Amino acid sequence: MLVKEEAIPAPPPPLRAVKLELKGSGFNYTAASLINFIPYEAVTVLTAGAFDAPVQPLNTEALNASVFYKMRNELLGGGPMSTELNPAKETFFRADLLAGGGKLRLLLEPENMDFSTLGVERGQSSHSNFRTLLGKLAAPAFGAAKNAFLLALLAGKPLTPLKLASAEACDLELSRIILATARK
Repeated sequence: MLVKEEAIPAPPPPLRAVKLELKGSGFNYTAASLINFIPYEAVTVLTAGAFDAPVQPLNTEALNASVFYKMRNELLGGGPMSTELNPAKETFFRADLLAGGGKLRLLLEPENMDFSTLGVERGQSSHSNFRTLLGKLAAPAFGAAKNAFLLALLAGKPLTPLKLASAEACDLELSRIILATARK
């Protein structure tokens, strides 16, 4: 599909879901302290993605310690002080779900989710719990458009070649899928 970059729509603002509870004909989601129901046939897009990003310190102590130790190293003759901090990077996973004619967008982030609704299938790893939840969600939402990363995640295939550059790149991929499904 050839389109101008300006023709790609921005995705709706995300609503961060902290819990999904699968039911017979749909699921309840908890977001912003509210519980709402979405039928599976109302899900139009279901995507997943991963990207590497710096780990944000819980407070400024880690940042201060880093600057302090670099200055100390320079004063003790350990070499020039670098003004650039090189924070550790971590891989962040996420999924986006569009429903309600594309007006509702749920953002699912495994590090912020409660997986207690998985019951006995719940494991120790948030990554495996996330994969299990997405598999249980993707199967009955068979009419939803899905991206290659989600399909590879559910199939247990290597994900590294499908990683994106940032959270913004995940949003751009979602926008492209919205555009492609709108043209059907």
